[in-house]
Amino acid sequence: MNTRKSKKAFNNCTILAVMLLLSYLAAPFAYSSSLLTSRIQEYAAVYPDIHFLHVQGNEQGTDIIKLPRQLGEDAANLDYEHDPMVRDDLLQLQFMRIKYLLGNSIPSATLFKTGKHAAYTRPYVCAITLDETLFLNHPGASARFMLGDHMQDSLPVKDLSSFDNNTFLLYTLDHEIYHCLDAYLHGPGMSKGSDEITAAYEHFLSEYRADLYASITTRQSYPSANKFLRLLASYRVMGLVDFDTEHYTVAAIRQVIRMPVARISNTGIAAIAQDIRQLARASAPDITEYSQLINAARGLALYLGIEDEGIDTAGKEMPKKAASPRLKLIIQEFEDARSHIITSNIYLGKN
Repeated sequence: MNTRKSKKAFNNCTILAVMLLLSYLAAPFAYSSSLLTSRIQEYAAVYPDIHFLHVQGNEQGTDIIKLPRQLGEDAANLDYEHDPMVRDDLLQLQFMRIKYLLGNSIPSATLFKTGKHAAYTRPYVCAITLDETLFLNHPGASARFMLGDHMQDSLPVKDLSSFDNNTFLLYTLDHEIYHCLDAYLHGPGMSKGSDEITAAYEHFLSEYRADLYASITTRQSYPSANKFLRLLASYRVMGLVDFDTEHYTVAAIRQVIRMPVARISNTGIAAIAQDIRQLARASAPDITEYSQLINAARGLALYLGIEDEGIDTAGKEMPKKAASPRLKLIIQEFEDARSHIITSNIYLGKN
């Protein structure tokens, strides 16, 4: 046996193992799908302070289980303005929320500030949930995802395959990442002192800006983007049947369709993200108009016999579903921007 060759081989294996270990420690579980990887890497290059983490697997997966520890001590969630005394509660609720979203294949993005002894070298982490397989396995998957529970059965939507899955997947990635960029560039999207309607309106504006941003980036990337955006606007309108006023961003999408291509073709993502708030002022409804939209959507839902928050048209409580109804209610309240801090304290205090 050649001892020198054996020793050299052993050393090479050791070096390789160390390099793999260092790579893992420097960017823990920072993998992504083949379709989304290059886009996520583009954001990472433009925003060196943010680690863009594509959280994959289900609610029991390694990624989400490791996340709290990887963020370090005294980490904070930056999506909501909050008092320091409820920071731990809000952080725990966000972890619960991400688990829920993973378990139900719901896209999202959440911005965290890392704490002491964090595994990440960048001070911010944008945790993204986006299940590529959900959209790519079936031609009409994106349209079915947009339709919601009630519309799939009640509306005559024929050509689901015309809503391109690949475009929708990358549109959704840009939309979700903008939520992180919005909080990073401008601070929390929702203020701690907001009442219910103000908080709902602030949440609507954050969705409005995200759709405005993703519509622009889509027009930059796809020759047939306007066809896609017109279909998307139609689905946003149909969402009112499900009382989804938070995503009624039709004016934003149409604003982008009208934009001259020359205005956006050579603009980088950092410049677009920086300008979105100003652009949104041109078409976003004010809080009075949004309140009227909520009332109109509620009236439409009641007219069609769709339950609103567990109450039927006769005012009677609907039967609770067996699958974690309490947690689902907590998450829904959180997603709707209603009493997000109070809710987290009540839930965590009793569990």
